[in-house]
Amino acid sequence: MNLNPAGMNNQQLAVKDIAGIKLRKGHAVTSGGVLGGLSGLLLGGIIGSIAYQPCDATPGFLGLSECSFTIIDQTGATLIGAGLGVLTGSGIGILIGHRSKNFQISGSQRLYEQNKGKLAAYLPKVN
Repeated sequence: MNLNPAGMNNQQLAVKDIAGIKLRKGHAVTSGGVLGGLSGLLLGGIIGSIAYQPCDATPGFLGLSECSFTIIDQTGATLIGAGLGVLTGSGIGILIGHRSKNFQISGSQRLYEQNKGKLAAYLPKVN
């Protein structure tokens, strides 16, 4: 298995000189942010819609009701929930996508051979 496809940085290292390899999949941060944002949009919108409660229009002190200063309706609550969901979901998705995988080699040919198959999952796709 070639862990160094043609056209990539072809620097050669001896296994004995490799302490460890730290990798992250190419577009994991972007994908995590987009998927998290979309999930947050959907879930936040649903929660905002469910959480909305109409105000009580019964006049109270000075003839004012709970509705006197309310400026959002169910649609507004849904949009606010969706907006907060996008922000939260994107942030969480970016954090998750930013994780990297560490492979300890410690100059050992045996450890390198053990991890070789796992390392291949992180190679860029070459046509």
